[in-house]
Amino acid sequence: MKEMKYILLLVLGLGLTLGSCQKFLEETPTGSLTDKSAITSYAGGVALTTGGYRTLVNWTNASAWWGGNLVNALEYATGEAYSQYQAADLYKFETDVESGDSGYFIDPWNNWYGGVRDCNLAIKMIPGVTGMTAADKSKALGELRTLRAFYYFCLVRHYGDVPYNISVLTDITQASKPRTSLKAIYDKIIVPDLEYAVNESGLADAK
Repeated sequence: MKEMKYILLLVLGLGLTLGSCQKFLEETPTGSLTDKSAITSYAGGVALTTGGYRTLVNWTNASAWWGGNLVNALEYATGEAYSQYQAADLYKFETDVESGDSGYFIDPWNNWYGGVRDCNLAIKMIPGVTGMTAADKSKALGELRTLRAFYYFCLVRHYGDVPYNISVLTDITQASKPRTSLKAIYDKIIVPDLEYAVNESGLADAK
């Protein structure tokens, strides 16, 4: 009977220990932002808006190999470009052996859709930022929609028909979408976004 008592106490002790340990190890991620995050302050709203700009720096990135240049590569397919560096891979365009798995195709796609993702998230969340005035929100949305229009402009110029997305993806399966025609991208995203920025956002009309 005494042994049974010790066994029960041991089991109870292990149960409490493991339960407490599991709770102790549970963590709330602080290094990522989703549309469920609570952003209410003015500073938070500014940070959301600024997030739409962060992939612009990739516009002037080099590629994954020495001598590559994403900006120059946008002109390689025109037949009018020149590079003195063999490593730039211009010769692949000149001899029609460039392939779709090249960084010149993959990196711009990832960069520009990364910008679209950031803009979509901020556009969804800005209206709920209580620390911003209505005018602040309108201007922020004007900036973000201008940026999204620019990213899509780059995408259709480089790839033609591309997937249409103006919402926040909540599941990895939503990332696989068919292409939408270039005309529809202009009509449904680029033009409406720019019209909002020019006519409704309240952004200053300045150069």
